Amino acid sequence: MKKLLLPLLLAANVCFAQVDLNLGLKAYYPFSGNANDISGNNNNPVFNNATLTADRLGNPNSAYHFNGIDTYMRIPDNPTLKMNDKLSISLWVKPTGWYTGQCYNNMMVIKGDGDNVAGRYSSRFSDVFNGCSATPSTTEERFFDGFGNAATVPIVQLNQWYSVVITFDGTTSKIYVNCVLQGTVNITRNFTNTHDLFIGHLNSAQFPYWLNGDLDEIRLYDRALNQDEVNVLGSCVTTPASCSNWLRTQAVGQSVTVGDLDISGNQVTVEANFNCSSFPVTRPDKWQDIVSKHSTTTDINYVLRMDLAGITTTNGQFLTPPPCDNLVTNKTYHVALVYDGSTLKLYRNGIIISQIAAAGNLVLNNWLTTIGDYAVNNPVGTNFLGYINEVRIWNVARTQAQLQTYMNASLPNPATQTGLQGYYTFDNLLNKQGNAAYNGTLNGGATINNVNPNCTFTPEQGIIVNAGTDTSFCSNGPVSHVLQGSGNGTYSWTPAIYLNNPNIQNPTATVSTTTTFYLTVTGNPSFCSGTDSVTIFVTPPPVVNTIADTTICMLSPLVLTTNSNALTFQWTPAVYVSNPNIANPNFIGTGSQRLYVTGSTGPGCSAIDSVDVFVNPLPVVQTIDDTTLCFSQSITLTSTGAQTYSWNPAAGLNNPNIASPVFTGSTTQTYTVTGTDAIGCADRDTVTIFSVRLIRLNLHLHLPFAVSKQYS
Repeated sequence: MKKLLLPLLLAANVCFAQVDLNLGLKAYYPFSGNANDISGNNNNPVFNNATLTADRLGNPNSAYHFNGIDTYMRIPDNPTLKMNDKLSISLWVKPTGWYTGQCYNNMMVIKGDGDNVAGRYSSRFSDVFNGCSATPSTTEERFFDGFGNAATVPIVQLNQWYSVVITFDGTTSKIYVNCVLQGTVNITRNFTNTHDLFIGHLNSAQFPYWLNGDLDEIRLYDRALNQDEVNVLGSCVTTPASCSNWLRTQAVGQSVTVGDLDISGNQVTVEANFNCSSFPVTRPDKWQDIVSKHSTTTDINYVLRMDLAGITTTNGQFLTPPPCDNLVTNKTYHVALVYDGSTLKLYRNGIIISQIAAAGNLVLNNWLTTIGDYAVNNPVGTNFLGYINEVRIWNVARTQAQLQTYMNASLPNPATQTGLQGYYTFDNLLNKQGNAAYNGTLNGGATINNVNPNCTFTPEQGIIVNAGTDTSFCSNGPVSHVLQGSGNGTYSWTPAIYLNNPNIQNPTATVSTTTTFYLTVTGNPSFCSGTDSVTIFVTPPPVVNTIADTTICMLSPLVLTTNSNALTFQWTPAVYVSNPNIANPNFIGTGSQRLYVTGSTGPGCSAIDSVDVFVNPLPVVQTIDDTTLCFSQSITLTSTGAQTYSWNPAAGLNNPNIASPVFTGSTTQTYTVTGTDAIGCADRDTVTIFSVRLIRLNLHLHLPFAVSKQYS
């Protein structure tokens, strides 16, 4: 997907006279497998320990994750990063956690090592209303430019992608979130300083402002972007789907079959656009089959109807509950079935309208995937009457953002879309994904290349529902948590059995195991209802038992064996163990030390044990220096420092088990003496005795007679 970005933007230049996304571009980080700047200005990071992750469209290794602890990127100061009085910062961010240090700022991009640095510029999210002066809260986080301009909405939620654009035009600061202008402040600034550019944190020991989240598509400009450019960068402009290439079905048996396209595993997405000409006259519901691969409730590989999503897994059958009845004829909608292994969701126009907890692997069958009618040639009145297009079948669970991006646009480069198995636009019957085994066949008089008379896609306004943020507890027993719902309407939470009141905005949930709660907010008929879910994770604390306190001699091996069901471990002080992140490290200290091991089964769920290791010093064992002896001479190997002794080898010694044995020998020999003190600690010393043979000299002196007499 990233490889298509520049051609798409070039196309945008043709459609919108005010769009030129290369003008004034000083740095551009698409994060396509690396962190390089591709603007041509070589503003590449000199430090980067963030990790590659999937982007908002699910493309692997196309964004970077920052862990909120110690990961960041550093780009050296460069003249191209000095922006004078005009500036734009554009990026995509998915927060995955909160920085709860002083001031609660979560820094995405900043040039300037502090908020008091002249010429700084930044993009972040924070509790701008409480901040440093009061008790900050993670429930009031908003996107912020660092100068007083904060987005009024949205309140930042975890695990959602946001397009954030901040602009300064010399007199005004603007902040856009998901293409909508959410804040304006009159301000004059100069954005020139000599500091490095940081991504993922502030270069300050006191205020590090670590980012816990994913970043993608970071762009820096020396000018203010306009609304059309913001729309392109925020994916708010797409190429509309054609109105003249629709499948039309008008009677039972009219359909397109595409082969036995089974989806296995525990993820599936089926989506399509439809315009219904007539509702069923023989049924009270609106169960018209958009896509069917099933015969009964026991073999649903997938079925997508106008107001129902269904699957059968190894755990049984799952159908989404009936949504509110607000479908109308002669109007185009997008509808999607998404199963992610834990929840089956039904989307209409990019909004969840119904969902149900589900689990298990999808059952398989031999029915042909059928578009526009029931997969079994047995009319039951669920055939679709109207127009269908943009049918997509995936073996992955598409996100809401992914559905919304292309719900009224054709997929770009379908052959490279991750998880796409079948893709049909009805200018022909080919599988646009590329696998010809799943090309289509027309049945019963159905026709393609029809003009949809009401092709204009006008998503109705739905209720925005938020069930709050997932929460984790570490407990062996029941926990209570106040759920934080939002939405304009009446509230209904399920499962109600764990709630003090399922019909209020913020009920108290009491659970003993991990539980997902579903919130449905129902408004007036024009808005219908919306749903969302939140999970309370309950994890029992781990059992962590390391060895009992122990005494060792210095340098003796000691394995700190720990019995635990924890998933991760952390030993402190780490310097005294061979590996602080395993259950059973070796002790490598040379002195007595108390060690702590923390075992964790998940965030915030851990247990600690400790062990005192007492280290006794080694005795100082000393024997005599290396010595040379004449052949067969003796010497006492005097040794000190221990209580008991052992000599090796024993040959040549009168007693190898005393401190000072006597050596007598005729060959050179090296001895090792091991001395052990009263508490069992031992040390060694060595001595070499060199044995030298005696040489006899016979001297014959010839002296004069007079001298010999004199000395006779």
